[in-house]
Amino acid sequence: MKTTITLLIITFLLSTASEAAIWRVNNESNYSVPEQLYGENIGGSEAIPVFYQVEECLLFSSFMDGDTIHLEASNIDYDFVEITRPCTILGGGYFAVENAPISPNGYSTKLNGFEINSSNVTIMGVYNTSTSSTSLKGSNVVVERCRFTSGVVILTSLNPVHSGYYIRRNYFGGNGITLPFATSNGIPNNVFVQNNIFKGHVTGVNVTNPMTIDAFENNTIVNPSSTIYSLIIQTDSFRNNIIRGNGYSVQINNGDFTNVTNNLGTNFLQFPTNSNNINLPVIASDNSLFVGGNYPNSIDRDYPLQSESVLDYVGNDGTQVGAFGGAYPYSISGVGPIPYIYEISTNGISTPSEGLIINISAKSGN
Repeated sequence: MKTTITLLIITFLLSTASEAAIWRVNNESNYSVPEQLYGENIGGSEAIPVFYQVEECLLFSSFMDGDTIHLEASNIDYDFVEITRPCTILGGGYFAVENAPISPNGYSTKLNGFEINSSNVTIMGVYNTSTSSTSLKGSNVVVERCRFTSGVVILTSLNPVHSGYYIRRNYFGGNGITLPFATSNGIPNNVFVQNNIFKGHVTGVNVTNPMTIDAFENNTIVNPSSTIYSLIIQTDSFRNNIIRGNGYSVQINNGDFTNVTNNLGTNFLQFPTNSNNINLPVIASDNSLFVGGNYPNSIDRDYPLQSESVLDYVGNDGTQVGAFGGAYPYSISGVGPIPYIYEISTNGISTPSEGLIINISAKSGN
């Protein structure tokens, strides 16, 4: 008999100045405070419950700032949550069916919206299914390896001015990133947008007050429609990006291209052909550029460059331009740098001499 275990098991070593706890959240849990249930149906106990929703975990009396939450893959969306304390949330990724295997049950980790209203928060491996924008407000906020139906809005703060937003390795299916305009109070410092895939809108459209991003690097931007989108920013580093599609109006540093290098654009209106920028007209469906071809209908696994294109379009660091190059290569399906057991099987027979034989298949991202 072969048994498939639907529990996502993640092993994660977290070293900090003090020991941080790791908690599980799984919406198949029977956790309920009035009934004094603790998720015993999937391995919980009174001392270490398995919570039904993220908010229950954040409010639990033993949860401490800096603790880690494993948000396990499910066929049901988790409820919206406001994250109001320092923590790390690790999900099981997305495109679980399209890019199988990433979990034993074929499920993604889907969250029906979240907002961050705390400093020192990391969220990773989550599919945000909400059509509303995701608000971020804090310092040292890391949003990485997530999939967004809509976009991300970084909010203003005057006292204190927030510093440290790291938007990396995400898949944006609709809206992109919105930051405060340059004339607003409390403009956040140290904003890094790197190694994301944008399918559609990227940044705001205000020409006189463009958004300020410290580094916009190694992003892959494709336009799956005939809609005209804008990419208008001020930045110290705009390099190693790919823009495919004629429907992008690009304005960087008010037309000063000093810090614009090693980008692959679509037409001469996007980048000057100096500083190793290349303008490549869109031909067919770019079948000779990306490994998946037909980029308007593609998902994340289709956007690495084909081997010959890797040699032709090189970033300033010698790796390929776009989301799969640079210092933070995109991880397909948002799989994190920790082991994910995606299949467990057993013959179902235990003997005194051999015990119970269990076969495990695992993978991890880069």
